[in-house]
Amino acid sequence: MKKNRGWTIKDLSNKGFREVNGVFHAPGTAPAIAKIVSKPLSCVRKKPKSDKEFPESVKKLPKLDLFLILVKQELGIDLNPEYRFYSERRWLFDYAYVEYKIAIEVEGGIWMEGGGAHSRPANIIRDMEKYTRSNVMGWKVIRRTPQQLMSAETIELIKEAINN
Repeated sequence: MKKNRGWTIKDLSNKGFREVNGVFHAPGTAPAIAKIVSKPLSCVRKKPKSDKEFPESVKKLPKLDLFLILVKQELGIDLNPEYRFYSERRWLFDYAYVEYKIAIEVEGGIWMEGGGAHSRPANIIRDMEKYTRSNVMGWKVIRRTPQQLMSAETIELIKEAINN
């Protein structure tokens, strides 16, 4: 493992991250926007309705995954995003450190009105099958909410998983 280069709070702030209740949120996310605007979130400009509002040069930019950058910076490791760990099913981990069989799953939509996909009975059973199969295969699965993902606690959990 490479030595930690360490991001400071100032580094994250300079990159547009906003701290809300001890967790840093990526630029453009609702908590980060709410932190920097004085108006209610309903007044914040919504996503464009079509790609026509963006210039061609912006449309072709690769997607920037700040969690991958944070893990690389803090731990010196490269995670595989959307890693298919089981060929017999279409199961993917949101992030995987394949060498150590460590997976990070982001449980999005759990606080949505109506529950979101992962709180419906059929989907809960599907998730149970996925996590059971991954455990039988020797994977360590770290489950986080989107709000918890970019936190020091998540980095510490990954370190612990590597060392155990």
